[in-house]
Amino acid sequence: MASLAPIVIDGSYLEGGGQILRMGLALSAVQALPISVTKVRAGRSTPGLRPQHLTGLQLVRDASKGRLEGGQIGSCEITFYPGTIAGGRYLADTQTAGSVTLLIQAVLPCTLFANSPSYYTLRGGTNAEFAPQIDYTIQVAHKMANAAVELLQQRLPQNIDIRINRVKDDQERAFGNGSGIVLWAKTTTGCILGGSALGKRGREAEEDGYTAASEIISCVESRVCLDSYAQDQIIVQSCGSNTTSIPQGHVWLQDVKFSTNFLLSHFSS
Repeated sequence: MASLAPIVIDGSYLEGGGQILRMGLALSAVQALPISVTKVRAGRSTPGLRPQHLTGLQLVRDASKGRLEGGQIGSCEITFYPGTIAGGRYLADTQTAGSVTLLIQAVLPCTLFANSPSYYTLRGGTNAEFAPQIDYTIQVAHKMANAAVELLQQRLPQNIDIRINRVKDDQERAFGNGSGIVLWAKTTTGCILGGSALGKRGREAEEDGYTAASEIISCVESRVCLDSYAQDQIIVQSCGSNTTSIPQGHVWLQDVKFSTNFLLSHFSS
């Protein structure tokens, strides 16, 4: 790709921060098109590359087997020639409190297009200005769990043990920010019923907790042996069974019966 003329990007556009740099480099690697970014971080009080930005550029360079020109602290112009994105193990260390979540932001698109799994060890700050905060995720997890416990205690018998663990992945294992809640209930007959919800921007965390808990409650009150997500996972297994009817409360029951009978009739002929 070195023979192609780099696409020139004005780094002072709009707020003139590091976002243009990170996204420009990521898209360059994914599209295999060289770029030159001028006026790097011109809108910041200290223009040019800072340690966190340089570390992110070097990480994308390594993940795409590319070539980086102008990669020095304080540089206001860089040129990047991407190579072939490859999986592997990579280490990125800002050697400062520079945000690790912004490193993830830069390299994640490369990871999605790699030819094999990628593993990153990222060292830096978890809380920084103009970057996602790690503690936000922790607080959201508590809100989700508390809301789910509240609803379950209201709707289920008091003698049922309710336990919800709050878990935050280690920074070395997790990529980006996100939240979710997964619940499961074990019945006295050995059935496992599940309920879940994923966090969404602009929606209160408590709402996700209520959603997951409501799915569990619906299963318990309907006295079913499969939750609505598990039922379509057993269609193929049902082909080896004489049973084509399974107690469940969702309208998808007809789909399960039809699919099972269809498969049985075709594979037995």
